[in-house]
Amino acid sequence: MKKIVGIGFLVFLLILSSCSADIELKDYLDMDKPFNLTINTTNSETGLTERNSQTLEVDSDRWKKIILWGQNNTEGWTPSLASHIGDVYVLQSNFRLIYSKGSKGVVISFTDKAGISKQYMNVIEKEDLNFLYE
Repeated sequence: MKKIVGIGFLVFLLILSSCSADIELKDYLDMDKPFNLTINTTNSETGLTERNSQTLEVDSDRWKKIILWGQNNTEGWTPSLASHIGDVYVLQSNFRLIYSKGSKGVVISFTDKAGISKQYMNVIEKEDLNFLYE
């Protein structure tokens, strides 16, 4: 019986991971609020992680690029149950974007209109979000 339940759970996870969704990020972003950008780097002398945080004000260059990137990347989002870490975190209220420089993956999480937390990942072009490091 345990084997059947285990196989059923595995099938459920496979089905869940194969579903893709179109997500309009503007539905989960407040166009009147800034983003908080945090970039983690490794100190070459100590090997420890250093954190650099800044506010991306509304209508600033990088703020606009994030909005434009979201408008151009609405398709192919797949649910993700895993925890993710990255070098870059873009935060605004209940929205979070996680990215690592040079990677081909990005993760977003947000609370939907029903108050349910969601997390999705997507494959992107390798340097699509490198503007965040400028």
